[in-house]
Amino acid sequence: MQLIIALFGCQPALVGVEDTATPSDTGKSDTLLPGDTGDTDDTDDTDDTSNVLEWPFGTAEVDLHADVDTVLEVNFTLQEAADATWVAYTFEDDTWQETPSRARGVGEHTQVLLGTPQDVIVTIELYAEIDGTVYVSSRQLEAETGSLPGNLDDAELLLWEDEADPDPWLLTSVDVGSSNFYGPCYTVIIDRKGRVVWYHLTSDSRLTMFPRVSQDGTHILFDATTYYTFGSERPSLTRMTLDQTQVEIREIDRMGLTYDELPDGTILYDYNADGTRYEIHALYPDDTDEQVWSCYDWMQEFRSVSYWDCAANTVLWNEDSNTILYSMFQTSTVVEVSWETGEVVRQFGQLEGAWAVDPESSNLDLQHYPNYTADGTLIVSTHVPGQAYQQRAREFVVNDTTQTLEEIWTYAGSGYYAEYAGEAKRLPSGHTLQGFGTDGAIHEINAQAQMVWGVEWRNKLLGTATPFTDLYALNEGGW
Repeated sequence: MQLIIALFGCQPALVGVEDTATPSDTGKSDTLLPGDTGDTDDTDDTDDTSNVLEWPFGTAEVDLHADVDTVLEVNFTLQEAADATWVAYTFEDDTWQETPSRARGVGEHTQVLLGTPQDVIVTIELYAEIDGTVYVSSRQLEAETGSLPGNLDDAELLLWEDEADPDPWLLTSVDVGSSNFYGPCYTVIIDRKGRVVWYHLTSDSRLTMFPRVSQDGTHILFDATTYYTFGSERPSLTRMTLDQTQVEIREIDRMGLTYDELPDGTILYDYNADGTRYEIHALYPDDTDEQVWSCYDWMQEFRSVSYWDCAANTVLWNEDSNTILYSMFQTSTVVEVSWETGEVVRQFGQLEGAWAVDPESSNLDLQHYPNYTADGTLIVSTHVPGQAYQQRAREFVVNDTTQTLEEIWTYAGSGYYAEYAGEAKRLPSGHTLQGFGTDGAIHEINAQAQMVWGVEWRNKLLGTATPFTDLYALNEGGW
C-alpha cells in the first residue's frame, strides 16, 4: 500500500545517533542541501507535491510494510554512489531517531523505519555522505503508520518510574484468543509506553510462548507449537529479521512447549513422544537430533509416571555449569541435568529426592522459568504452596554443601496472579522482570521489591519477555 506523502522545505544537518534535537538544530557546517552551490537565493520552485528530491537522492516514496502496518518503508533512488546513507525521522516530542548508516550505490534502495507505533504521522529526512560532504533531502517526507490488526491492542502502561531499566524495547508474545493456550498468538515488540511497534501473527492457531532475541543478536527466534492446541500442524521454530526479508522456518517433530538456543545454533527442546514419555533433545545445526535425557526413565526409577508428570514448561541451558534446567509444572519439580553425563545433578521442588528449602513455606509450586542469575542464584516464578491465588518471584542461594535452596529475595506481585505460565528473570541493571502469564501483566521490580515499570494486556496469556536496546540490530540477519 503506497502512502500519500507531503514534502516540505528543510534545513541541512547531520543528526547524531543519540541526538534528540531537530536536524536543523545540529549546525553541521559542511552539510549541503541537494544542488546547493552556495547561492544565498532561497527561492524554491519545486512542486511541493512531487516526489523528486533533487540530486543526489532522485525520487522517494514512503509505503507501509507489506505485513506490518506500524513499519514504514522509504523507497528512494541515488543518482551517485554514497559512502554513507541514513534516514532521520520523528513522530513525537521533536525527538529524532536514525537508521544505521550504510554505503549504497547508484539505483533504487529501501530503508525500513522501526520503532513507530500505530496511527502516527512520521516526518522523514534522507541523508547521504559523498566525498566527505553530507547532503540532506531538499524536502521532508511525511507519512502515517497504519493501525494494528483488529484483534491486537497496545498494552496498558501501569507505571514508569525514572529508575526503570534503560532498555527502550521489549519482545514478548500475546495470545489474543477468547481462551488461553488456543491462539491466535502474536509475537510483538512494544516500547516503554506499552505501544506495539512490531508484530507477527503465528499461523494456524499454534502457540508462541518463547520469543527470543537470537544468540548472535541479529534477528528474533520464536516458536509455533501445537502442544495445547492439539492441531495437525507440525511444530516449528522461525528465525526472522524485523523487515522479514530473511525468514527461516524449521519444523521440529515432537517438539513440546519450550526450547533454548545455544551459541552455536543448537536447539535444546522438550521432546514429547507421548503423554508420559518426555525427553530433552538437542537439534544441531546440521539437523542431527539426539536425546540428552529421558524424564520418563529417570522418574520411573522411584515412582510410576502418570500422564503429563514429566511435561515441561522450561528448558534452559546454563553455560557456567554446562547443565540444563528442566521444569515440570504438573509435579512442581525442577531438575538440573548435566550435558556431559545426562545425569540429574540437582533437584528442586516437591518430588521425592528434592533439596530442602529454607524457609520450607517457600518451596516451588507450579513454578515457571527457573533460571540462574549472573551471581549464580536461582530465580523463579512460582505459586505459594497451600495458598490460593498467590504468586511470587523468588530468589535462592543454591547451597550445594547442605543441598538447600535458601531464599534471599521475593516479590509478591501486587495482586497479580498467573494461573499458568509466567517468569522471573534478573536484568543486567539488577532489577527483576516478572511476567504473569495468564494474567497478562509484566512488572519490572527493583531490589526493594517495588514495581518501577509495568504493562498489561489484562487476562491475555503472555509469553516470555526480553528487554533489549537496538531494534535495528534485530534486522541484520545473515545466518
